[in-house]
Amino acid sequence: MADIWEDFLTERDKAVFGHGGFGARAGFGKRPALLVIDVSYNFCEDGWDAGGWAWKNSRTEEDVTAPNVTGFNRDGNDIMDEIAPSPQDIVIRKHKPSAFSGTPLIAYLNDLGADSLIVTGTTTSGCVRASVIDAFSNNLRVAVVEEGCFDRSQASHAVNLCDMHAKYADVIGVEEALTFIGGLDVEMNVPSGQKMGG
Repeated sequence: MADIWEDFLTERDKAVFGHGGFGARAGFGKRPALLVIDVSYNFCEDGWDAGGWAWKNSRTEEDVTAPNVTGFNRDGNDIMDEIAPSPQDIVIRKHKPSAFSGTPLIAYLNDLGADSLIVTGTTTSGCVRASVIDAFSNNLRVAVVEEGCFDRSQASHAVNLCDMHAKYADVIGVEEALTFIGGLDVEMNVPSGQKMGG
């Protein structure tokens, strides 16, 4: 996978990264959890719970409902139908950029014995980055799937991936992520006391 941030870096930037050894691979953990951030119809908690979002966002007064396939309106905070959670998935509602801030996420990860995260979602510069830094701060290995994230601007997307890759996470392509996930021992990744459904 070509580093999408290369076009945004100066020659000096590239030299600094190269000389400092930034961007070395940390590698995957042995028991990863998949973290999908804010892939909802609205993806920014508007309405009564907007809090600090309203300070920097002129869209908080917009109608946050979106039509679904049957033509009925739905809440903008609903998770996209294309990735609707399965019964075994854990859904955590959050009010701040990081999925760790004020939520039980780290407790769930500890209960599951997860030592690492594979992260996708939106936005790269906001909630994805905040969650990645907090995961790193909690001593979790992190892989960010480049094609699985997006941002409002290409530059912001690319430069934030660059910064995360340099210091906090491995930025990987979707094919590498799928190959890794496909090679996991499923039974090993089931917490003790639970059985896999058939």
